[in-house]
Amino acid sequence: MRTLVATIIATVLLAGCSNDSNPSEPVVIPESDAAQDVVLQEDAASEEAEAAVLPDAQPESGVYPCGTQPPNPDSRKLPLDVTNAAPDLELRTGSERIELYARKSSSLTHEKLVDIANRSCEALTFDLKEFAVSATEPALAPAVRIIVLDDPTYDTATQAAGSYGVSYPEDGAYGDAVVVPESGLSSLVDFDDTLAHELTHIVHGRMAPNNYYITWFLIEGTATLAGTQYGMLKHNKPTDFVKGYLVGATGADATLTFDRYGLEDKTQNMGEVGHDQALSAFFMEYLRVKHLRPDAGAGFADVQARMLQAQMQVSDGSDEPTAFAAHMDGLSEPDAQKAFTQWLDATVGDSAARFGGTLFE
Repeated sequence: MRTLVATIIATVLLAGCSNDSNPSEPVVIPESDAAQDVVLQEDAASEEAEAAVLPDAQPESGVYPCGTQPPNPDSRKLPLDVTNAAPDLELRTGSERIELYARKSSSLTHEKLVDIANRSCEALTFDLKEFAVSATEPALAPAVRIIVLDDPTYDTATQAAGSYGVSYPEDGAYGDAVVVPESGLSSLVDFDDTLAHELTHIVHGRMAPNNYYITWFLIEGTATLAGTQYGMLKHNKPTDFVKGYLVGATGADATLTFDRYGLEDKTQNMGEVGHDQALSAFFMEYLRVKHLRPDAGAGFADVQARMLQAQMQVSDGSDEPTAFAAHMDGLSEPDAQKAFTQWLDATVGDSAARFGGTLFE
């Protein structure tokens, strides 16, 4: 999700697992000049009906309402890669906060499209709450566009075959968007996780648009952790592929990730991407519940919100180490990394010590 060097940020399947960043066969996430980091039966009457409006979230649900006004097309253009591959995209349903696009030729029913829009809204409002972003934040005023494509068109548009979703940043006249393939709907557990992950990139891209000097382990760590948090909240199921990398991880694995997922993404294949996303997410989870703080117990419960504030400070011109310390009560980024690597070495083979109290317990 770089603003100077734009790169697709994708959620893909991993070998032997399911979701949030990698496939059963390795698939390399490509770079793109335009992109960054049960179908229900429907009768003719409903096919001709106007786009349904998403309901407000219930007050007791703990999420922000999506709005009740009919969707209006955003003035910004959709990502160029997508419209080149799918020139017949149409706004199909939505709300004040979500716009759902699909091809005119899409076989998905109106009810299914509304369900996708609702799921997108729920995931987005979870992210807003987790990252402590106000429901009235001006940067989040433009509706977030979700684009659903048949798999061949998705593969052509994103060059990320096998992935569950990609996010595009705003790029001049082209607005941001999350693009998902129809095949991702085969597992709604993974689909919801993917939405929370990719929508994190949208939220962060709007709040901290100048992210060229933000490390990949921070960008992907917060997004992958958000996917896991939402998966646990909604389905009691964390992101599948992550724990596989964590069971035997040592400090050397963390050191490798901090180097390979720095300001430049140096990963070469899906195995490396999965490894680094998993270790980045676990670094954030370690900070959330495990890191020992002087006179303050263990962990920063609001680490996700703190990390967004740090990214915003970097976007405004600060360097990441300074911003990190400013929002982590003086804890320096190098010291946090050192503590994490030492903790990993100390907990090898001790699952209770490593995973107790975490989302992966």
